[in-house]
Amino acid sequence: MKVKFISTKFHVNEEKRTVTCEMVAKLSDEITGQDNIRFTYEGANRICRPFKAITVAYCHKDDKFNETIGKRIAESRAKRLIYSEGKERAKQIKRALEACLSEVVMLENNMTSYKEKEIKHTQKLMSEVK
Repeated sequence: MKVKFISTKFHVNEEKRTVTCEMVAKLSDEITGQDNIRFTYEGANRICRPFKAITVAYCHKDDKFNETIGKRIAESRAKRLIYSEGKERAKQIKRALEACLSEVVMLENNMTSYKEKEIKHTQKLMSEVK
């Protein structure tokens, strides 16, 4: 699982001395190469759909405006937001998987209990036949 960057756009405004970065990303399944194939639980569509970060780099009035540096700063800030959102979504996935695991453990325990009841039931029936 990783963050897949879909698009990055920059808007440069030399008059205002700003560079804006608009970045779109989503969570991607790195193992299979298919996006989010393993996540079928409720809420997966919300967690796995693309998300956007918009950041602005401002040039101080005493500094010389440099478009390249402005793009790097704005892009770095956008990536930080993307990674923060990715972390939050990873936490949601983790909570969902933990809940699923809890249900599977309960199912496993129930199946063991049901099997033991059936063994006792069969033994009782067999003893009645004798």
